[in-house]
Amino acid sequence: MVRALRNNEIVWYAPDQSFRKKGAQMVRFFGTAAATNTGTSRLAQLTGASILYFSHERLPNGAGYRIVIHPPASSIPSDDAIADTEHFNCFIESEVRRLPEHYWWIHKRFKGLIIVQKESPIRTIGDLRGKRFAFGDPNSTIGRYLVQAELIKAGITGRALKDYQYLGRHDTVVKAVEIGDFDAGSVMQQTFDKANAKGTLRVLASFDNVTKPWVARKDLDPATLEAIRSGLYSIKDPAVLKELKITGFVPTSDEEYRLVRDGMKLAEEFESPRGGN
Repeated sequence: MVRALRNNEIVWYAPDQSFRKKGAQMVRFFGTAAATNTGTSRLAQLTGASILYFSHERLPNGAGYRIVIHPPASSIPSDDAIADTEHFNCFIESEVRRLPEHYWWIHKRFKGLIIVQKESPIRTIGDLRGKRFAFGDPNSTIGRYLVQAELIKAGITGRALKDYQYLGRHDTVVKAVEIGDFDAGSVMQQTFDKANAKGTLRVLASFDNVTKPWVARKDLDPATLEAIRSGLYSIKDPAVLKELKITGFVPTSDEEYRLVRDGMKLAEEFESPRGGN
């Protein structure tokens, strides 16, 4: 790719794909920090290539697609790859708001975090053995189940920790780690971003989470179900969406939530008598 760009060739590139820990940073997307690939900025710096955003939309009656290639992004690259990537995310947001019914974000971008103090010697999840851990609500995915699944994957059970407690709120967990009551804790990314303005904390690890689904009774009349579904998809008014505390509705399936069920099952191995190794 770099060679092609340096040869002044055209390269199509999908920077909205997160590569998990490799090459990804937490960048704001619709007001929520999301794991996002920052490679676009680096590629432009390496090669001197211009960046042209493009958008596309479906034409009525299955007539095809319209593709729009936008003018070069004049402010990219800069010396700040995260700011450059946020610029791209803003472009996506504008296109989603323009044609929300054409957009289906299928990647699990929203994350839970394990956090520690900035100067903590803890560098891996395995280093949490013998440490104190703060969980959130005992019924929470990020606050309990999914993070406990991550601990189990690293060989850490409740017995392997010096102590652990459920503190309820994510902001309470952040404060407890910040003041040293606990060595580490699990929080949602958005809470961490707001609470870590002083930069006293850092992220030890991140893990996927699925946004909350809207569910219906299994034996609900199919016609009624489809009417409700269509009605939700049609909501575009920003004021209504803000009141619901969401950015919109997209299709999903029961399979999308397998990772939560699997995480909850694995987390069953975590609970055990406390103390000891």
